[in-house]
Amino acid sequence: MLEEIRRKLMTRTVDMVKFADTWICDIAPMARLMLEENKEKARAYKVLWNADVGFEIGEGQYRHTVNLTNRVYSCRTWQLRGIPCQHAISALYHI
Repeated sequence: MLEEIRRKLMTRTVDMVKFADTWICDIAPMARLMLEENKEKARAYKVLWNADVGFEIGEGQYRHTVNLTNRVYSCRTWQLRGIPCQHAISALYHI
């Protein structure tokens, strides 16, 4: 049984390397898709800048704060996933 698991792992590793070679950039396709979706959502938000490093992003009735220098975001999506959230993207677009 252990030999079969070892063979499957070797085959999976080779398949994943071949899949990664088909990427057209350094970003994974799923992460790229999420980034593009977040960019689309970011266009609809209202941005208030405090003339320093802080932003307040208006999302309907909700407000999110973004501090780009300290990398502090109230939604915490970027910290959890490693992919920029729509709030940080809208702050970066504002700059």
